[in-house]
Amino acid sequence: MSYSSVWLIVIAAGCVATIGVYRLTRSIGSGYLRALVCGLVLALLVTPAPVPGHPQNYAPAFIVAVFEGVLQTGGSPGVAVRLLIAVMVAMTVLSFGALALRRAKPSPRPEE
Repeated sequence: MSYSSVWLIVIAAGCVATIGVYRLTRSIGSGYLRALVCGLVLALLVTPAPVPGHPQNYAPAFIVAVFEGVLQTGGSPGVAVRLLIAVMVAMTVLSFGALALRRAKPSPRPEE
C-alpha cells in the first residue's frame, strides 16, 4: 500500500470519527460549540508528525505521542505533543475569532 493511500485512509477515518462525534454531541445546545468540538477532534486525528528515527515518514501526531510517550522506553513524544498543542490552540483561537466576527457583524434590518 502506498504512503499516500495510507494517509487518505487516515483522513477518511478521521472524517468518519468526526461524524460520529457530531452525532454523539446532539445534546450540546450551541451549534458553535458542537462544531468546535468536532473540528478539534478532526484536527487531533489527522495532524501529521514526523516519526522519530524515520524523519521522512509522518504519522498522526496522537499515535506518535502515544507510542513514543507510553510504549517506548526513552521515547521522545515532544515534537508530536507540541504539534498537537499548537494545532488545538490555533483551532480554538480561530474559532473564537470567527465567533467574535460573526457576532460583531450587524444583522440586516428588514426593509420597511
